[in-house]
Amino acid sequence: MADEIRFRHDVRGHEMTIELDQGVHRCIRFGRPGSSTYYFRLVTWPGYLAFSGDCGSYTFARLYDMFDFFRFAGPEYDRDDRINEGYWSEKLTAICKHGGMEELDERAYSEAIRNAISCHISGMSLSDAKLVVSGARDAELFDEPSNEQEAIQRAMSWRCPATHRYPLGDFWDYRITKASFRLVWAMRAIQWGIKQYDLVKQGRTQADHDRRVLAGER
Repeated sequence: MADEIRFRHDVRGHEMTIELDQGVHRCIRFGRPGSSTYYFRLVTWPGYLAFSGDCGSYTFARLYDMFDFFRFAGPEYDRDDRINEGYWSEKLTAICKHGGMEELDERAYSEAIRNAISCHISGMSLSDAKLVVSGARDAELFDEPSNEQEAIQRAMSWRCPATHRYPLGDFWDYRITKASFRLVWAMRAIQWGIKQYDLVKQGRTQADHDRRVLAGER
């Protein structure tokens, strides 16, 4: 999972290199000196932001200056890291072919299949209900599938041993996916990278602070 702790660990030691900075035309690289591990670039031009690097490539479009779009993630932007997976995903114009946009949410699948079976056996006799649950278990419906396609196909093709019908034909209606690991990582990188850029522009980095102290400034 690309949570905040994992992301911070991945970018420890990263340094920012501003390769281009002309209004909304920017090209900024983040990475450890001498290493390509977890490096990434943020490139902007009017209306677009492209993320690329070791963790995939994604392009977003919404505002003239896309740094502004990602800056306003919440009222505590300066202190909190708040990504908006659902809303930001709607602004994607290009998606990484390796990381994709979504991946199977194992917990959501488990809840969905149990709910679907529960609804199906509602009103059945105890013996039939037991037969259905046993049949679902034998068909590995409660086992974790490898991807969304396998999950839907497995559920929709299951034939109930009590009714001899296919009761999960509408299983595709269930939401069993989440934003992919790479997409979430990219979103965190974009937000974190813009913050580093803003700190430099505002003279608020530790290096800038040290320079002001040495110069006798406050």
